[in-house]
Formats: sequence, structure tokens, C-alpha cells
Amino acid sequence: MSSAEPDHVLVFDAMCLNHFARAERLDVLRDLLVSAACLTTHVVREEIRTGVKAHPLLQAVLDADWLGLARLDSLEEIRCFAKWVQRIGSSERDLGEASVFSAAELSGGIAITDDRQAVAVGRAHGLEVHGTV
Repeated sequence: MSSAEPDHVLVFDAMCLNHFARAERLDVLRDLLVSAACLTTHVVREEIRTGVKAHPLLQAVLDADWLGLARLDSLEEIRCFAKWVQRIGSSERDLGEASVFSAAELSGGIAITDDRQAVAVGRAHGLEVHGTV
């Protein structure tokens, strides 16, 4: 593996990013994960964008150039997302986790969420899932 290749892919849910941004420590998260490819999804970005009005510090997540965007637009990607929506739930809040889990599955990456119920579902279906706490 060359030094330009990431060690692994991490796909972040809103809850993790929210906590680091509101503590003004998103830089620490970035520095700790310098050897990983860090991604999130459109769904998560929209959850963060919705919260910016109440919590302006969340803008740092949207501006983070080290946080890439996992695409979920091909038919295979949409099917995978639908599968995770069915497994986790279909409430608006659950869509972020479902998008993260589908992106992690498709990329062979690790899903990062602090939602305990979602972690249990992901692990029950063989997905590698970790939290930040």
C-alpha cells in the first residue's frame, strides 16, 4: 500500500460530526483520522444543514474539505440504501444511519455512528460499525 492510499474508509453519521463540531473540535477528529478516507452522505449533510440555524458551529462540518461525499445514486446504491432503510427504520432520523450503512457496505468501509440501536442492527447484519465515545 502506498502512502497516498488510505488505511480504511470511515463513513460518518450526523451525530458524531455534530458533537465534534459543537465542541469546536472537528480539527481533532480530522487529525486523528489523517490516514483514513473520511466520508459522509447527502442525507447526513442535509441533517447537518438543517441544524446550522440553531447551532452555527455545525457549518464547520459542511465546510470540511477532508470529509468526502459518498454517492448513493446508481441503481445498486439505491437498492442498498432501501435495504438498510428497511432494516433500521424509515423515520426521518433513521435515514441518515441507513445512508451511512449503505455507503459503508458499498465501499467496504466502517460506519461511524453513536446511535446504539443502529449499531446493533448494523452488527447483526455483518457490518463493521463503531461509535466515537
